Amino acid sequence: SPLTICVDTPVPDNLNICVPKRMPPGAVLSLSWNTPVDLDLIVQDPSGATVGGNFSTSGQGAEGGAPANAPPSPSNGVLDRNSNANCVIDNVDQEDIVWQSTPQAGTYNVWVDLFSACHQAAVSFTVSLWLAEAQPDGTQRLVQQEPPLATGVLLGSQANGGSSRGLFVDSFKIQ
Repeated sequence: SPLTICVDTPVPDNLNICVPKRMPPGAVLSLSWNTPVDLDLIVQDPSGATVGGNFSTSGQGAEGGAPANAPPSPSNGVLDRNSNANCVIDNVDQEDIVWQSTPQAGTYNVWVDLFSACHQAAVSFTVSLWLAEAQPDGTQRLVQQEPPLATGVLLGSQANGGSSRGLFVDSFKIQ
């Protein structure tokens, strides 16, 4: 009997790639890295709310979420996981901040923080932005924006235990 196989995207897309009638998130900011360390993705939205790392202004603590003073809304970014938190290595080596609907217009500032090097000398990372875009068939898909927002290397000696936001890597604008 026939079997349908679907290969999901590298970022959370609400299984839109497998079921095109499902709406993808409005945007996904993704941090991936190549070494088992505790690396954190941090973003500050145009309102000044921060999601990710120890600097999350959310009701969910350091795991991210909507700003504490913001009403629940799919336009608020939410951190999907804290990979390798406290050097408990999960082999995911990726964190994503997901906006279920189009994020508010404005400038978003992005940091990458080496919370703990977990006995590693260095880590290489990539920060990518994915945006929902209309397709010719009338559906929407997440599309990775090129080039990546940032790539870089952090040394183990730069681990700060969350005492700062870490390395400012770039900003992006939502129209």
